[in-house]
Amino acid sequence: MLKSLLRSWSLERKCLLFLGLALLVSLVLGFFAVQFVAERLVIEATRQSARDYANAVIGLKHVAWNEPTVNENAEPKNENSPVGGELEKSRSDLMRWVRETTLQSRFEYSIFRINDGLEHRYLSDPVATDGNLTRLVKLHARLAEQDSLAMEAAAANAQRENQGTPPAAPTADRIASGTPPSGEPSPPPLPTPPTSPLATLANPTKHVFEEAGPIDGYFYYYHPITFDRTCIICHVKLPTSIDTPASASIDPFRVVLVKLPYSETRIWRIWSYSLLSSIGIATLALSLFFIHWVLKRLVINPLSELKLVSEEITSGKPDVKFRVDTDDEFADLSESFNRMLRHLTETQVQLQTVNQELDLRVDDLASVNLQLFEANRLKGEFMANMSHELRTPLNSILGFSEVLAGIETLTDKQRRWVSNIQNSGRILLEMINDILDLAKVEAGKMEVRPTEFCLLTVMQAQVDLFRKMAEDKNIDIQIDSGQTEMKIVQDQGKLAQILTNLLSNAIKFTPEGGLVTLACDWINDDEFFMSVSDTGVGIAPDDHEIIFEKFRQASLATGKDALTREHSGTGLGLSIVRELCRLLGGDITLTSQLGHGSTFRVVMPRRCPPNVSTPTSQTTTPNSNPNNANAT
Repeated sequence: MLKSLLRSWSLERKCLLFLGLALLVSLVLGFFAVQFVAERLVIEATRQSARDYANAVIGLKHVAWNEPTVNENAEPKNENSPVGGELEKSRSDLMRWVRETTLQSRFEYSIFRINDGLEHRYLSDPVATDGNLTRLVKLHARLAEQDSLAMEAAAANAQRENQGTPPAAPTADRIASGTPPSGEPSPPPLPTPPTSPLATLANPTKHVFEEAGPIDGYFYYYHPITFDRTCIICHVKLPTSIDTPASASIDPFRVVLVKLPYSETRIWRIWSYSLLSSIGIATLALSLFFIHWVLKRLVINPLSELKLVSEEITSGKPDVKFRVDTDDEFADLSESFNRMLRHLTETQVQLQTVNQELDLRVDDLASVNLQLFEANRLKGEFMANMSHELRTPLNSILGFSEVLAGIETLTDKQRRWVSNIQNSGRILLEMINDILDLAKVEAGKMEVRPTEFCLLTVMQAQVDLFRKMAEDKNIDIQIDSGQTEMKIVQDQGKLAQILTNLLSNAIKFTPEGGLVTLACDWINDDEFFMSVSDTGVGIAPDDHEIIFEKFRQASLATGKDALTREHSGTGLGLSIVRELCRLLGGDITLTSQLGHGSTFRVVMPRRCPPNVSTPTSQTTTPNSNPNNANAT
């Protein structure tokens, strides 16, 4: 269905569809990629905000340490700290500035610790419980692992120093913790890590933290407090602490819990999704608009112009031209199209001239054809009239010659003369009958009268008719058939005339002592064949078609390709046989070789086709006299 729908679409729609799909897929993939980065940016920005807030809280705690008005729950002032009005004023100003610039009212914080048995001065923070305790335990374990790795690195560096190898660089974990291993000097100050979310993604710094949420609409961020050597001076371990040694990086262990409203993070996510979707939709719309404009201008318009020019040429305006001013392949196409159009115009003019000449020649040929048709009609009438007019005096001559031959007082010489008159008259009558039959077949006026008869009976009658002629030349004639009876529905007279001509030729061209065989059998339920074979002189392959032409004989019979004949006959016998075979729905073929005799094979339908019958016209009795056969 989609394929048939696309077939009905125009090129413009197809291009917009496929290009739009390609752009849409690219934009969707880009959307997911950018959305992944934006999600990371939002999360990292949230974490960075929480870290900054936690550090600000820690700094505010230190600044407000000796200001009871700022924090009522603060520890008592340090006895060794300086006092004075100016100092108190500057401290209050600094507190106000820190709160205004750093702390955000929408954030909440809490400081927790775990019950590790370690008590420190000025660090009376509550012990975490429930979920907070679980996350603090995880943080404590991770920091302990980092400290262990740092100590191993310090031992390795000490070993290298003893062996003269430069010490290894500080590990990332140790740098992240900000505390060197015990017994190792403090490393030089490191550059401040990037605070921008984008810079953080480009140059990530390893932070140890825990996070959870959203819980009750807040995002929880657990920031461990790092205590360096200066911090330990104030926050010394109290005597009430247990004697269990603790790692330098996690002693004391305090965590700032920053609670950020999750609605803000969700708003930033939604805003990033909306922004990306809007950019994608705008990019797709602008791209499709630009592609459509380019496609319309560079492709669709030239094709539309070409279609318009083609339609005008089809309507009979060959003078139009295809013009495209794009200076690209379409311009080359327009030039080629115009050249083709000029060539077609010139060819059309030439064809019109040739057609006019052909029309004149066709008129001349039609006039000649009418003349030939009239001449052929006159020839047919002449042949029919002359054959009738010639047969009448010939019959009289034959009749009077028979009367003359019956006179008893004639001498032997006179009887020979009368016999010659009779033989010449019969030969001339045979020629006239052949010409008349051929004229009837060509004119389509030969009548076909199909009847049911036995083919073997007709063949036996023909053999008996030619028996005397064969015996005079000492030729054996026989019938070869595997059937005892063959009932067919054909024109018996014309079938007998075909056999008469074939047997007459076989006996005529077979030398003394030869053999003539007449065979027949069924080919299938609807067809049968008859064949006449002889042991005569044979026919050359080049003459196999010539002998079926009118007034032609084989070159071996004539001695030359001419109308003069060595053997008696008109050269019409086999022509009449072929015409009669085709008239009865069959055909005749020849198989022969010089010096090995010839075989004429006739194949006919068992029932004469009804469409071969022609209107009744002037008819003649089929010639059954053996002497009437015309040699080829």
